Amino acid sequence: MGKIRIFYYGFLIEIAGKTHEEVVYEDKTPRRVEDVLDPRVVQYLDRIIILVNNVSVRPGHVVGDGDEIKVLPHIGGG
Repeated sequence: MGKIRIFYYGFLIEIAGKTHEEVVYEDKTPRRVEDVLDPRVVQYLDRIIILVNNVSVRPGHVVGDGDEIKVLPHIGGG
């Protein structure tokens, strides 16, 4: 069995409807980060920052058992 913890921040809490979640799956097959995020958040991939175990990653990054994902809104100005 595998488990991944996900934490949402900023406006993504409203989108996902939660501050955090644990994704539990039967096997330990690695998955892409966007495959384990709340589906309502995935549409914002171009506007978010994804950290896996506190390291910035891009969509397509492979995650597995024990990983921790933090999903933050992109911060910028102009």
